[in-house]
Amino acid sequence: MARRLLAELVRSGFLFILSVLLVLGFYVHSAFYAIGFIPLLVGGSVATFLVITTTRVIVAGQIPGRRPVGEVAFSTDDLERVLLAPSVSTILPVRSDLALNGHVVRAKDEAGREFARLIATDGRRKLLGDVTDDEARMAGFSSAQEVHDVARAEWGLEMEAPIAILTFKKAGNLG
Repeated sequence: MARRLLAELVRSGFLFILSVLLVLGFYVHSAFYAIGFIPLLVGGSVATFLVITTTRVIVAGQIPGRRPVGEVAFSTDDLERVLLAPSVSTILPVRSDLALNGHVVRAKDEAGREFARLIATDGRRKLLGDVTDDEARMAGFSSAQEVHDVARAEWGLEMEAPIAILTFKKAGNLG
């Protein structure tokens, strides 16, 4: 709580400094009239762009990154594993909208709330029957048999069906 309050105070301080610089800009702006319309237009546009970009960075608390291209749902049991681990794996049925290496995805809980952003670092396809116990444990299952059971019951897959094993690293936690 104290860390979040400190972060808000620092952001507010940066916004205050930015507002002082904007007021100072009005004074400097008067000198632009002496150099003509085109320099005023170009200089003013660049200054406005920088102010807007700086404000976005200050308010967000981070440099803007890539936009998410998809989402991955995690069970309530997996939330802690996803939030605390430096990288996390998951096993999913093969779909056309699976994340590719380097893509940012939204990590969502069972209720559909986004709780983190992840960057895909590895993706492999293999047959469901070829999943090993180590791969299953890395994806949060207790064994390969549990993966087989979930795939049959929830995804409707047979042992010869292709699945994707995706590995992600955290791009950031939300709120």
